[in-house]
Amino acid sequence: MVVAYVTAVLVLGISAASAANVGKITPEELKKLIDTKATKNMVVVDAQPKGAYDVGHVPGSINFPWVPQIKNPAGTLPKNKDLVLYCACTHDEDSTDLANQLVTKFGYTRVKLMEGGWNKWVELGYSQEKTKKK
Repeated sequence: MVVAYVTAVLVLGISAASAANVGKITPEELKKLIDTKATKNMVVVDAQPKGAYDVGHVPGSINFPWVPQIKNPAGTLPKNKDLVLYCACTHDEDSTDLANQLVTKFGYTRVKLMEGGWNKWVELGYSQEKTKKK
């Protein structure tokens, strides 16, 4: 996992200072928080494209897709709650870059990455939520 993180840092050009401002949470820890309903001060953020999010996502998460240059997330992502970001990338590169942009461009300080992202969540057999078709 350290190699994947270092690879993401090197490939995306994330500075050590901004990377240090991003915490980590395991899927097991997040599931426990969801199961015990201890998420009132947290927003789980799925960085996948909307189509992938619609097919399956962490229960209760919101979709804020990664793009190379995110727009100001004010009104969508609160600064007064922990943001737990994840993606379905091999090395969590989209959620890592999203976290970096939130910290460096928009001053977010309560940002965490779910280690292993969506793929690890699914691998562990945890519940999934799908977007209902209208």
